[in-house]
Amino acid sequence: MDFSTFESASQALSLSIYFLVGAAAAIAFVQGFKSN
Repeated sequence: MDFSTFESASQALSLSIYFLVGAAAAIAFVQGFKSN
Protein backbone atom coordinates (compact mmCIF):
# COMPACT_ATOMS: atom_id res chain seq x y z
CA MET A 1 0.00 0.00 0.00
CA ASP A 2 1.34 3.39 -0.95
CA PHE A 3 1.96 5.67 2.00
CA SER A 4 0.92 8.86 0.17
CA THR A 5 -2.42 7.25 -0.68
CA PHE A 6 -2.94 6.33 2.96
CA GLU A 7 -2.04 9.85 4.08
CA SER A 8 -4.46 11.49 1.64
CA ALA A 9 -7.18 9.03 2.66
CA SER A 10 -6.70 9.75 6.37
CA GLN A 11 -6.69 13.49 5.63
CA ALA A 12 -9.98 13.18 3.72
CA LEU A 13 -11.40 11.08 6.55
CA SER A 14 -10.50 13.67 9.19
CA LEU A 15 -11.96 16.42 7.00
CA SER A 16 -15.24 14.53 6.67
CA ILE A 17 -15.28 13.93 10.44
CA TYR A 18 -14.80 17.65 11.07
CA PHE A 19 -17.61 18.36 8.59
CA LEU A 20 -19.98 15.90 10.29
CA VAL A 21 -19.20 17.29 13.76
CA GLY A 22 -19.72 20.85 12.52
CA ALA A 23 -23.01 19.94 10.86
CA ALA A 24 -24.25 18.15 13.98
CA ALA A 25 -23.31 21.14 16.15
CA ALA A 26 -25.07 23.53 13.76
CA ILE A 27 -28.22 21.37 13.75
CA ALA A 28 -28.21 21.12 17.55
CA PHE A 29 -27.73 24.89 17.81
CA VAL A 30 -30.64 25.56 15.44
CA GLN A 31 -32.88 23.10 17.30
CA GLY A 32 -32.06 24.75 20.64
CA PHE A 33 -32.63 28.19 19.13
CA LYS A 34 -36.06 27.18 17.79
CA SER A 35 -37.19 25.61 21.08
CA ASN A 36 -36.58 28.81 23.07
